[in-house]
Parts: sequence; structure tokens; C-alpha cells
Amino acid sequence: MPDVRRLLLVKHSVPDRASAAVPADWALSAEGIAKAEELAVTLEPFLPLDLYSSPEQKALQTAQVIAARHVLAVRVQEGLREQGPRSYLESEAEFRRAVGRLLRHPEQPTTLGTETGRLALERFERAVREAAGEAGATPCMVSHGTVMTQLVARHNDIDPVEFWAALSMPQLVVVSATNFALET
Repeated sequence: MPDVRRLLLVKHSVPDRASAAVPADWALSAEGIAKAEELAVTLEPFLPLDLYSSPEQKALQTAQVIAARHVLAVRVQEGLREQGPRSYLESEAEFRRAVGRLLRHPEQPTTLGTETGRLALERFERAVREAAGEAGATPCMVSHGTVMTQLVARHNDIDPVEFWAALSMPQLVVVSATNFALET
């Protein structure tokens, strides 16, 4: 029986950063494919699923692994993408600082893309609500850590930087479909 009271947010699996110059085009690494297969198994208690994905390659491939395991269709939802177009920061420390600034000051311009954090959050939340509203089964959205974090932080009393830093690849986050309250 579908559980439309819950919404599954999935951060994409581990990308191969050498696979493309632009982060939106990164494919999954071999490790990322294996971890997405493990995640697909953990989603079994939530079946049946309506599966949605960001159009970015790493998210779409994560969704395709889930879909193959459970014989599902993947619906690509443009609004589930990360801030875009996103530039690649060479240094992990520089990337973490940029994400921290974006999460703490979402109204300010960012080096991570052309949208402010606030604009990306508004777009992402609209897409999530739209997809969840049309879902006939448990809605599952495969997306990205920064926009997922912004959504969860908006509706829960959490530190967004700490939440983002704790996300792994892939990561399942279960929230209420009505108010986005965290369940996990």
C-alpha cells in the first residue's frame, strides 16, 4: 500500500568527477552505482514508489538504478536540479565554504550557480510539492544535497550546514509529505 503521507528525498550517489567538466554532467562512478544499488534495496519497505529525478546526470543515474531494481519509470523534473548552472570549485575546502555561505545567507549571490539559495529553494519546493501532489504511490525524489538541505531546514529546527555536512552519497531522508517534518 503506498504511503502518500511520506515523501522520500534521496541525495544522488557518488559521481565520477573526472567524467565531465561541469558537475551537472558528472556520471556515477563504479562506487556510486554499487551504492545506488544498496540504496535501492533499502527503499523496498516504501514500495510502491513514484520516482522523480533531477535532470542532472548523477541524480538521473541514481534514479535509474532504483528504477531498474523495482521496475519503475523515472519522471524527470527540471525543478529538482541543484543551483544552476553550477560551477566546479577545485578545492573541497572552497566548496564547503561556498555551501556554508549559501545555506547561512540564501539571499546573497553565490559562486555555486546563477540562482541565489532562496530562488533555488523556491523552485525546488514548488517541484517537490507538484510531484508529490500527482503521486499515486509513495513519492521519491532523487536530487541534490544543497537544495534538499534548504527544504528540510526551512521546515525543521536544524542547523543547515551541519545537516548538509552529514549527508552521504547516496542518502535517504524521509519527511512528512504535508509539512516536510523530518522522520529520519
